[in-house]
Amino acid sequence: MMRPQFETKSPQLNPRLRQLWSDLNTCIRESGAWIVSQPDINPLRFEAPLDSTLPESLRQAGHQVRAIGTHERLMPSVMVERGGNKTFTSQSVGVGVVNVFELLMVDKPKAEDPRRRVWTAERLRQLGAERRASKPPPQEVIPERPAIPKPEGQRWKQIPPDIKQKIQDELRSGTHSYRIAKMFGIGSRTVSRIKAAMDATEKAEPACRGYPVFP
Repeated sequence: MMRPQFETKSPQLNPRLRQLWSDLNTCIRESGAWIVSQPDINPLRFEAPLDSTLPESLRQAGHQVRAIGTHERLMPSVMVERGGNKTFTSQSVGVGVVNVFELLMVDKPKAEDPRRRVWTAERLRQLGAERRASKPPPQEVIPERPAIPKPEGQRWKQIPPDIKQKIQDELRSGTHSYRIAKMFGIGSRTVSRIKAAMDATEKAEPACRGYPVFP
């Protein structure tokens, strides 16, 4: 029977199946059997002697092995003859009967390591929520008071009484001089002079404040 001119080709094996075919070829050859199909064909076909335990061993290893019949094959045979004290060995090739099997190669991808983290979108959102929840609450931000603009074209020599009173109140409340200078737009040296004048005034006042002072 003639084959059609255009014959459908079986899909090529991927790298994992090629490596499996190579390993099976070594195992079958070492067990005294023969692969009779081409490397790119799945299932692979092999022949084994009638008394071979290879098919059962492959089934126990988890492979799908199916017997499809018998076949005649040229097989080597060794004949040993003894004549007196001598032994003669001769080799010959004769027709023998072998079993034919098919083995379906199954692509088994490598098992994923459960320790490997798969960062999905849902997992990333969950991690973001946990990170935000673990952050300490934000500290209260004290708003800065707007600085009083300095008069343009004039030096800041004279401080208005109302501004001076506010500076003195800030000094009594314990506000730092640098902060007061930033708040009112004046120099820290000016704040130091106002503070020194306050201290001098308070020391000059009598200790019995609130009582009449007799001359």
